[in-house]
Amino acid sequence: SDIYNELHDIVRNSLYYSRLPHLPIECIELDGIPDTLPILIEEIYSPTDQQSTTSILSSLNS
Repeated sequence: SDIYNELHDIVRNSLYYSRLPHLPIECIELDGIPDTLPILIEEIYSPTDQQSTTSILSSLNS
């Protein structure tokens, strides 16, 4: 869906994501590079209005 693609781009390009520390246990050959690691999105139903979703996306963008 387009919302997931947009969210993926926002997260990948966020300052928060770029500042995540490397794990103390890692294997570069198997783990990959940050640009190719999957981003897992957990959906939780919560009755909200469109305004809330927009404010969450814009806060990730800053």
